[in-house]
Formats: sequence, C-alpha cells, structure tokens
Amino acid sequence: ALGLGQLERISKLLRCKREIHQWYKTHLFSLVDRGIIYFQKETPGSKPSWWVNAVTLRVKSVSKLALRLKAAGIDTRPFFLPMSDLPYLQQKGSFSNARKIAATGLIFPSGGNLEEKDIADISNRIKKVINSSRA
Repeated sequence: ALGLGQLERISKLLRCKREIHQWYKTHLFSLVDRGIIYFQKETPGSKPSWWVNAVTLRVKSVSKLALRLKAAGIDTRPFFLPMSDLPYLQQKGSFSNARKIAATGLIFPSGGNLEEKDIADISNRIKKVINSSRA
C-alpha cells in the first residue's frame, strides 16, 4: 500500500527532486564557478531523479567540512563507498576513480519538504563555511 501511494504521486515527487537539485545548482553557482563544487552531469537522453544531491568537492578534507557544516546546522551524509570496497563484492584492482569520488563526495539535504528558501539558506551556510575555511 505504501509503495502504491508513492507511485500514484511519482510525477510530483520527481518534479520536486529536480527542483531541489536545480535550486542547489543556482544558489551554489559561485562555488561551481570557482571549481570548488562539482555537480553530477546529466547523461544526454536521460532524466535523472536526483534522489539525493551528491556533489564532489575540492577542499582539503571533506570529513572536516562535514563537521563544520554540522556545526552550522547542516546535516550531510558521506558519499557512498565504492562497491569494490564492500566485503562481499571485493575485487582486485585499484578502482581509483571510485575511491576518489567516494573520498571527495558529500550528500546535501534533499528532503522533499524543502522549499527554495530552505535551499537558499542551506547554500548560504555552505558558502560561508567553505569560504571561511579556505581563507
């Protein structure tokens, strides 16, 4: 029943997630323009759901940044581990791209209840924390 309820409003949920993603891109453009934050690019011919807003960052320490953001009232999540690091999927190989993305990635708040004013506030705090730590 719960799954059916979600499917009945899937178009609205996807539209909401796309709006949140676009708001982050708009409000964090100055950090994108400076090469500090990188958003995933859309693959031509696809229509991403943007279930979460995951970015990669060019900062000294993503884990320290996450702590500073937490102190500023912004909950983030670490990026997903590479599948090759999971014990039951371990394989030989370096998988350097997957490890680099995992080490430099962070997931920003992405709840469907967020409005543009919330994303603007979150983005302003992200910019303030990043700019103060890079000075």
